[in-house]
Amino acid sequence: MAPARVSIPAGQATVGGDWGEVAFGWDNEFPAHRTEAAAFAIDELPVTIARYQAFVEATGAETPLDWEGDRLRTMWGTLPLDRVGGLPVCVSQQQAAAFATWAGGRLPTEAELHRASEGASPVLTDWAASGPEPVGAHPEGVSDHGVQELIGNGWEHTGTPFAGLPGFDAWMRTYPGYSTDFFDGKHYVVFGAAWPTAPQLTRASFRNWYFGHYPYAFNKFRVVYPG
Repeated sequence: MAPARVSIPAGQATVGGDWGEVAFGWDNEFPAHRTEAAAFAIDELPVTIARYQAFVEATGAETPLDWEGDRLRTMWGTLPLDRVGGLPVCVSQQQAAAFATWAGGRLPTEAELHRASEGASPVLTDWAASGPEPVGAHPEGVSDHGVQELIGNGWEHTGTPFAGLPGFDAWMRTYPGYSTDFFDGKHYVVFGAAWPTAPQLTRASFRNWYFGHYPYAFNKFRVVYPG
């Protein structure tokens, strides 16, 4: 069952962080970039295992790497998919994009997730749980727009290729290739935080990234639709 959609009006989004407001950050997070985002609608909650399973059954798409037939592989052994259908599905960016197209939308941009997450609080980070929990279990993190779990319980895939923000400077002289080695058009920004993310890295402005086909990260996603 698809979650409710939340309409986000057009407005300004701030990507990245301002110097002096972040105690510790990598070079790609700076300087903050303010941009206009058009109106859009977004899933209130991330895509679940049950919803993704319907996509696999309808299209014959490849199953996520942590599925073994009709079971989910976890740290505690395998569990039947019908018992864990409410968990966020963890897939690669390419798999997420294919689902979004099938669902009649697309993956959100990094700016759109910033816009949707205004006022959101972190939930399920810093080992508050030993794995993902069912979506919607922690509404206390809801954003001002009514979107849940944008910062926590799993990173969020975007359709934004990883690159420096306007004014980017590879200022880390001891590690100049930390970010620039991955400005190749093959890596995509992931947003938010996952259940093991440390507190000093848990904030909306933090920027993480993975190859589009990389399936091993704690990455969930949701779908954006025309506003």
